[in-house]
Amino acid sequence: MSPAPLPSPLSPKAAEQAASCLRTIAHPERLRIIELLLDDRRRSVSEIAQALCVAQPAVSTHLRIMRDRGLIRPERQGRAVFYRVAEPHLCDVMLCVRSRFACAAPRKRTRKAT
Repeated sequence: MSPAPLPSPLSPKAAEQAASCLRTIAHPERLRIIELLLDDRRRSVSEIAQALCVAQPAVSTHLRIMRDRGLIRPERQGRAVFYRVAEPHLCDVMLCVRSRFACAAPRKRTRKAT
């Protein structure tokens, strides 16, 4: 089954913007953070770190990179900062990623009988 044709090709500027966005999210921890934040619940750095079993400084770094690119947004509540997805199209990207890779399990190696 071939994919449906796209309506029109990307302009050079749009292609560069898309590539920049894709480079930003093309990290395993960032994909997992985005997936976690797509449940429409805002989360703090410590909640994200705990849920994903990732060190809090690493999560903070990933969040800063995605925030600087406009993919997520911080919401301050008193001294606490919570994060949400700011780019609604990330849901479509993650659906594509999940449909391709969520069922992909590592193949077991089998030995030939001798």
